[in-house]
Amino acid sequence: MTTRFIFVITNTFHSGTQTFIAFNIYNIDGILYDSVVTGSNGIGSIDLPYGEYIVREQEPPIGYLPAEDIKVNISENKKTITLSVKNTPAEIGTKAYFEENSSKEILPARSVTIVDEVYYKNLISGKEYRLTGRLMDTETGQPLLIDGSEVTSEIDFIPENSNGVILMEFMLDASGLSGKSVTVFENLYIGDIPIASHADIADSEQTVKFISV
Repeated sequence: MTTRFIFVITNTFHSGTQTFIAFNIYNIDGILYDSVVTGSNGIGSIDLPYGEYIVREQEPPIGYLPAEDIKVNISENKKTITLSVKNTPAEIGTKAYFEENSSKEILPARSVTIVDEVYYKNLISGKEYRLTGRLMDTETGQPLLIDGSEVTSEIDFIPENSNGVILMEFMLDASGLSGKSVTVFENLYIGDIPIASHADIADSEQTVKFISV
């Protein structure tokens, strides 16, 4: 006797479904029974005999945590069981300040360092990520230019835990920035694929100011 088992793959913050995601189906003893892949509509299905099974995502979508294992009990004939499997996306948030005084305001000087504390959530421990940052002119919303060049920073890291903090530094000549506010934009990547960003020009946590002189 078998029943039809249908997956509906969704995620936490984005609408729609994830397509072509592979799942393994194990019996209660942990022995692989079969595999199924969601189609272009985000749905996968398989007929299973009576029994207890564990559904395990083989590989989450890029930038998401793996879904938790799901236990399924097949006890009725020709009954459709629908599961909604959720993947949680990576997130980042930031807090910028000046290294020289640990404050969000400073007098303009020839050598200044802006530190951005980047708080990340829902990363996969042991996987390599790349974090990039750019200083933005808060008033214009355009990249800040010093002697015609943008001020950027980049770091590769491998998190030990799913949630944590990493520091990025931006060193610049701020002697001509009297009265100007600067906002830090950050983007998180796996390889060349962007998976999270924090880029709100109006966010005071991302913004620092050079005192007017």
